[in-house]
Amino acid sequence: MWQEKLFVIIQYPHEVLTCGYYGSITVDEGPVIIKSMTFYSSRGQYGPFGDEL
Repeated sequence: MWQEKLFVIIQYPHEVLTCGYYGSITVDEGPVIIKSMTFYSSRGQYGPFGDEL
């Protein structure tokens, strides 16, 4: 199984997360698989991580 660890370092208290977005794929009531994830902060965007949908 392939794994890659990525870290997003937020410069708190000068930077805060404002929202996040993920793209998922669900097949016939099966498990939800996250294919892409993006974080937005008060200073910018981190990502997308994974396959952008």
